[in-house]
Amino acid sequence: MAQPQPQFQQNSPSGLNQQQYNSSSLKGSTVRVITGGAIIVMGVLEILWAIVLLAVPQDYYYCRVENIGWGIWGGVFAIVTGSFGIASMRHKSMVIVYMILAIIASVIGVGGLISSAGAAGCVGSTEHDYHYSNNYYNNSSDVNVHQQKIHLAFYILLAVTCAIQSLAAIIGASFTCVAVCPGSNNQPQQM
Repeated sequence: MAQPQPQFQQNSPSGLNQQQYNSSSLKGSTVRVITGGAIIVMGVLEILWAIVLLAVPQDYYYCRVENIGWGIWGGVFAIVTGSFGIASMRHKSMVIVYMILAIIASVIGVGGLISSAGAAGCVGSTEHDYHYSNNYYNNSSDVNVHQQKIHLAFYILLAVTCAIQSLAAIIGASFTCVAVCPGSNNQPQQM
């Protein structure tokens, strides 16, 4: 009597294993969706903070980092990155795209953190100089002081937002390996 031969199963994008590629059970998908959503929120906030920095006039000229538009460009890139993070929940092909974009978004976030913190330090140091020169020349203007305080506050907010974006992007990128590493989805593999 002939014994049944063992069947070989291959993991390929066609046939029975199509569910592996379009499944909501990809490991780490919840973390990628949460970090993707956080990156989107931080991107929207970065754009808002940058618009406020551009809209509020200022009298000093050597601390003008907002003209670069770091918050706007970084925010737009963060929104795109977060969208791919949310899309990676169901499509395995989006996981790798999210990983690459999240790594780039974390670098952009660190750059925004450094430039915003540097600008906040510059504005903070000019505030003291501004008070001294205005009191010396008896030409004090509360409007200019108020504008400097607004710029200082929004540079600090932008720096904190960029730091959170960078952290969320690093966490999101690290959880992409769970979905793309071999054997990470506990799919049966027989030979």
